[in-house]
Amino acid sequence: MQDYDPFGPLPKRRAKGRMTYAVAVGTLVAVAAFVGHYAGQNASARGVPGAEWSDVIDTRSSLQQNNALRGTLEDDVDTAPTQTFEDEVYGLQYRPEQQVEASGKGDFLAGVPTLDLAAIDDRIEPADTLTGTPTISAIEQMSLRGRTERGRRQETARRQVAEHNCMARAIYFEARGESTLGQLAVANVIINRVATDVYPDTICGVVYQNEQRRNACQFSFACDGKSDVPNNDRYWEQSQRVATQAISGGRRIYAVEGATHYHADYVSPRWARSMTMLKKIGVHIFYNDPTIDVPTG
Repeated sequence: MQDYDPFGPLPKRRAKGRMTYAVAVGTLVAVAAFVGHYAGQNASARGVPGAEWSDVIDTRSSLQQNNALRGTLEDDVDTAPTQTFEDEVYGLQYRPEQQVEASGKGDFLAGVPTLDLAAIDDRIEPADTLTGTPTISAIEQMSLRGRTERGRRQETARRQVAEHNCMARAIYFEARGESTLGQLAVANVIINRVATDVYPDTICGVVYQNEQRRNACQFSFACDGKSDVPNNDRYWEQSQRVATQAISGGRRIYAVEGATHYHADYVSPRWARSMTMLKKIGVHIFYNDPTIDVPTG
């Protein structure tokens, strides 16, 4: 056997150094593993609760414990299934997740005002209301009546304007130089004629009766061949005001009540002999025809 020579060949020295290093590392690893295992066993033994905690510790799984914490506060904790330590301290009761969500919604909506809607059956109109809808023909008839009524009203308005214009022209051309009383008396004769069955039933009809007969009509200005356009604004405005008063019926002249004729005092017509003279106002003399019934009032 040869003695070890530290100063021997280089390959032999390297092999012996590696072996020594491997043995040392293996020893350290084994010691560390043993120490760790021993410490872990002691820690587990110390972490396990004793028998004195068995009445307050719940051994349920972590999932069950999480579900228990989702409950809501309840006054009666005795009805809670399988109480945990936290349940007894805080009065928590386990509820399934779906129940918690429904309860939460109810708590949230409790303070929100809601509409007092009737039941759906009460809000649906009965089907028989559809059968009561007017037919197209009925709708067309109603529309026609509406147009007819609208046309009638428009025609009435136009007639009233025309009637007022005819009365004002008669007052202007027959009595513009007379007093208001004399002008109203002439207007009353026109209104009396409209009220009878002998003369036309409109003011324009009475004023322009026989206008086609030159100088032989009822009111001379209507058939004298001259213009019927007023040329004096002051007299025309006065005639319009008197026409409004006469047509409204608010200014009747009782002194000539029932008068149907009149003439100027500077003429003497033949028809006056068969009439009853009533009153002379201004230059006009008013008569009543005894053969004509004139409504009064």
